[in-house]
Amino acid sequence: MSCRTIIAAAFLVSLVGCEKELESIPFEPVEVDRGPSCDSVEACIEIVKSRVVLPDLIGASDCGSGVFSDRFGKATDKLVEFGDEAVIALIPLLSHSNCQVRKRVGYVIHQFPEIEAEHTNVLIEAHKSGVPWLEIPIGRTQTDEALDFLWLQFLYDPQEDSNVQAMMGLARLGEKVHPKIEPVITRCRFETEARVCFGLVELSEFFVSFPKSAAPLFEKLANHPSLDEFQKQEAQWAAEDLKEKASQ
Repeated sequence: MSCRTIIAAAFLVSLVGCEKELESIPFEPVEVDRGPSCDSVEACIEIVKSRVVLPDLIGASDCGSGVFSDRFGKATDKLVEFGDEAVIALIPLLSHSNCQVRKRVGYVIHQFPEIEAEHTNVLIEAHKSGVPWLEIPIGRTQTDEALDFLWLQFLYDPQEDSNVQAMMGLARLGEKVHPKIEPVITRCRFETEARVCFGLVELSEFFVSFPKSAAPLFEKLANHPSLDEFQKQEAQWAAEDLKEKASQ
């Protein structure tokens, strides 16, 4: 018996011996500090701006999409309660000189369940300038400008793992997206790259709120010649999921 085998066996024995002891240790959930609360739009925004990320955790010049959201969670919840009044006050901060503030404000706007149509263009411009988290708010405006912008974002990178926010933004537009999808499905047979066709399969996962109208569209992909067998199977599963939800 090798030394490695002996060590492995001894480790397993030690785990068995500790199992009951571990079960007896009470589990106490850790309460996460979600930051201070607030009672006005101005006070809540100041909290969002002031909860500075520690420099040893992330560089001051880092404008990636990562956000330590728990540092201003209560303030975010309160801003959402204020509705469009808060969105109007937050929008100027999308062009703030500090990229961390821009990023956090984008994340907060991302939390609002409704966004007025009048904010479409400023959100699109902020996204173009590099502010993350804005695709879903753009979709929530329900405008033609939002549809055109998010559809181009999808075509540029039709992959869920790298462009999930754009897909989720498109899904917020619901049936408005269908006139964009249908001609692409048709063209897939002749000229569109297969990755776009399969991107539509991945996109279907986000249309569960509109299954009755979405299912026939995505079902066309199931036997599409531009897809390989694995992709066709994925398309079939996606269509079946939508049909099942439509029947519920």
